[in-house]
Amino acid sequence: MSRPDDSPRHAPGLFARSLTLLFVLLLALPVLALVPALRPTPLDLQENRNLTPWPDLVSLSLAEIPRVVELFVADHFPFRTHLVAAYITVMERWLGVPVDAHLLGKHGELFFVMSEENTVRDFMGMKPLAQDELLRRRAYLTGLQAWCEGQGVAYLFMLGPNKTTIHPEWLPDWVQAQQGRTRREQFLAMMAGTPVPVLDVSPEFVERKDAGRLFNIRSDTAHWNGRGLRLANELLVEAVRRRLPGLPEVDTTARMHLREERAVTVYDEETVPLLVFSDALSLRYDHTPAFLATVADMPSIWLKPYRIVNDALPRTPGSAVLFSSDSYFSTHVGQGGMPGTAADTPWFPTPLPYLFHTFVHFHHDAMTRPALERFFRDERPSLLVHAYAERSMLWPWHLMDPELMALGEAVLGTPLLELTQASVGNVASGDVPDGAPWDIREPTVIPLPETTADAFGRVVIAGRVQRTLGEGPLHLGIRGGTEEISVTITQSDEVFCVSVPCPPNAAVRLTASLSPRGEGRWLVQEPELLRQFRQFRQAGTTGGR
Repeated sequence: MSRPDDSPRHAPGLFARSLTLLFVLLLALPVLALVPALRPTPLDLQENRNLTPWPDLVSLSLAEIPRVVELFVADHFPFRTHLVAAYITVMERWLGVPVDAHLLGKHGELFFVMSEENTVRDFMGMKPLAQDELLRRRAYLTGLQAWCEGQGVAYLFMLGPNKTTIHPEWLPDWVQAQQGRTRREQFLAMMAGTPVPVLDVSPEFVERKDAGRLFNIRSDTAHWNGRGLRLANELLVEAVRRRLPGLPEVDTTARMHLREERAVTVYDEETVPLLVFSDALSLRYDHTPAFLATVADMPSIWLKPYRIVNDALPRTPGSAVLFSSDSYFSTHVGQGGMPGTAADTPWFPTPLPYLFHTFVHFHHDAMTRPALERFFRDERPSLLVHAYAERSMLWPWHLMDPELMALGEAVLGTPLLELTQASVGNVASGDVPDGAPWDIREPTVIPLPETTADAFGRVVIAGRVQRTLGEGPLHLGIRGGTEEISVTITQSDEVFCVSVPCPPNAAVRLTASLSPRGEGRWLVQEPELLRQFRQFRQAGTTGGR
């Protein structure tokens, strides 16, 4: 039989008692902080959302109450803002890992790490454009340029660089060590060999960056300052003069001046050069009602179009220019109106108004073909400048006109099969003459002519369909490539341009099927732009001026 342990028991020491007390206090701290007198004052984190309000429990079911109360507590528990601030400090200041909309680089520089404009991920090669997306943009821009040239309008695409492209040395070392291929490099490589004139100002910016700061104050993640705008404008005017050598001899550089202004950032004070245009009294600002009506139903267009008329120049055919861009090219500097004009008059982003009688500036998202057709008719411009920011390269170009893409594919020599009666022969309706609209009332299988895929392994099928009777979509199916393509057409009048993957440089024979769904009845016709393309291709007007 074992004897009881008669050894003396030791009472907890001071350290153990203190540790126990601290543990109990930590557990009780959130509860104690609920007392108004003890509740800590929240820090202002400037969050980009509204915090969850206290729910109306009476209107909720018993099963919903725990979830909504949990959301409220997650946003309002004591010390929440202090813990978030500590987390941001550790991650960004100590470890250099971005947790907010921006990445803090060297010398207090900020860089985009938000949404699709994540310039840091782009610099690291983590957000590349797929080849098919690159090819679609290549075809779209080529078609847009060919369409402009076919109507006597010169076209110029201008690409503005990211801050990461010009100043990689401002990025944290861990980012620089993981540099990859950017979307800009992908895009420029894909556009090489096309007739599209592309003005990339990045090399000149890199060459001039040591002579003076080219980007805005440190708390701005993307925009050029006045010095950067002046350099971009000089390069733009030089490129325009190469395209249109007959422009008036006006010294535009003399009209661009820099004004130094003191700017206060979250880090320090610094002098920021603002670009100022002088001699603006000969220009008058005017609205463009036709264009405003065109974009009235597009709520995403925040940069409304404006029109500047230079009365010092005569109004003649080809004396207008259209300039499409975003805030990158008009920037946040120079707010407040032009000299000699009303305070709410916007600043024009380039000195081009001195070279053209009429200057129209609008957001690039509004550059639809119907809008351009209206302005080409009304203003008879000689030039369209399409300015795009590198940081926006990943955004889907949702306004890529399929007819312009089909036109671009034809210009570039990609095998293009037109789904029309005249192109595929008398397949489904023996009494329809060539060139007439092709009536599709029931599922129709269409064997397409044999062709050879291009070096990228692509064949393009284009066409136009119109629903004339009934309701319901139209199903387009294409077989014969490396994968089956299925497209659902829901609009009553729609042009399509479908790229079919095939073995590169291989002879292929594709089969298309058009199947009305529901009671719809559809006409198949030739896209108008392809007819125009054949006309001015024969005249030799494509390929630039």
